[in-house]
Amino acid sequence: DVSTRHIMGIAVPAVEVGEVERNALIRGYGLHMTSSVLDEASREFERALKLLIELAELEESAFAIARELEKTKRRVNALEYILIPRLKDAIKFIMMRLDEMERENFSRLKRIKAILEERK
Repeated sequence: DVSTRHIMGIAVPAVEVGEVERNALIRGYGLHMTSSVLDEASREFERALKLLIELAELEESAFAIARELEKTKRRVNALEYILIPRLKDAIKFIMMRLDEMERENFSRLKRIKAILEERK
């Protein structure tokens, strides 16, 4: 049974492995026609199969985490090398424009004050 679980917000597969090891009667061959070597080989194969399924689960989890890590790395690079420099440039432009407007207002107020004093 395959379901998903979350590791650090990343969906990874979770495989529920039922009982893989079976007895000789369920395997489908007669005890009197085979040797104990076949029984041992069957048991080892079933154990290996269970380990292989667990390995596949771990491998797919590692690949999913690696994919998410790559996505996150691209986002960080986009922020670090594109968005943040653009925002810093925008802040510089806004600060420069505000300073310019402040100087214009100051000079405008000085002219108005000078004109008002001339009229007195």
